[in-house]
Amino acid sequence: MQRTAEFDAFGPWIDEVTDAEGVPRLFRSHPLDLASALLTIKVPRNISRRDADPSMDLYDHLVVLDGTGVTVLSRVEEPRTRSGPVLPSSYTTQVLTWPDVAGVTVSTEFVDGLLTLYTAGRAVTVPFNGSSLPIVDRLVALVRSRYGSGATAAGDEGAGRRTTVDATPTESPDVERELQAVHRRILADEPQMRHLTTQQRTAVRWNHPRRLVRLAKNMWPTAVQTSLAYSDGRELLVVHRRHPVVRGYKPVYSIARTALRLDSVTGIDIADSADLVGVRVLTVHLGDTRIELLFAAGSIAPELLAARLDRVARPV
Repeated sequence: MQRTAEFDAFGPWIDEVTDAEGVPRLFRSHPLDLASALLTIKVPRNISRRDADPSMDLYDHLVVLDGTGVTVLSRVEEPRTRSGPVLPSSYTTQVLTWPDVAGVTVSTEFVDGLLTLYTAGRAVTVPFNGSSLPIVDRLVALVRSRYGSGATAAGDEGAGRRTTVDATPTESPDVERELQAVHRRILADEPQMRHLTTQQRTAVRWNHPRRLVRLAKNMWPTAVQTSLAYSDGRELLVVHRRHPVVRGYKPVYSIARTALRLDSVTGIDIADSADLVGVRVLTVHLGDTRIELLFAAGSIAPELLAARLDRVARPV
């Protein structure tokens, strides 16, 4: 079978696209202005090199950041025909303008990475190989510097719109070592950020109206995961694990960062968890999109964060 440049370059890593030849052939029908793009990346399919061949469409996503917003092209695999072969792939197009982008989460667990962009009405998620985290972090930094207006880059007008945060910087929080390292990097890389709250990993128990179900669920230990919250008056930044609740004894390796525009917050709720005893849930509303943060009972963190968010939340 004839080899192609796309096949020869294929691997698990995300590549930056700088010219037309680098655009995966599946997405070449979409009009692209690579010269004016801030960043264009192509995200490969999650298959091994030995399972790939030159006839395949080898990339799942093309993500383009430009002056107007974020465009995400995503491969759609067509169903198999009766005779067995898969029909040629098509793709979907999702366009998020900068005023609509309300936040972003990036998380990794070993090589399993997830990038999620939030708007008031939907979320767009792009899976990726965690070995490419540096270029995804670069994309996230660009998103955070642009969202809200699309005309502001980091370090100029955006910095001028930040309001003063009256929290006092703290020493390294009493959390897992890898999260302490993330904490130090945030304070070093984003000195305008102030550490607001810490939710330590806490053992909890399940609640259920049926006694036998409750006993069965509590046979394995359950814990609410660690989270750290920061703000600079413009964003809420939360460092957390991918899953807020974990069961069993296995160590947890995932690390996630969620950044939310404070002026995109349309409401805040605090309620007791219906499923976990002694757990309170802070829900941040971004229009129809909801972000939930879990805290152990007795913590003042939910009220502290709610008060700060409420200062700038837009009326629903």
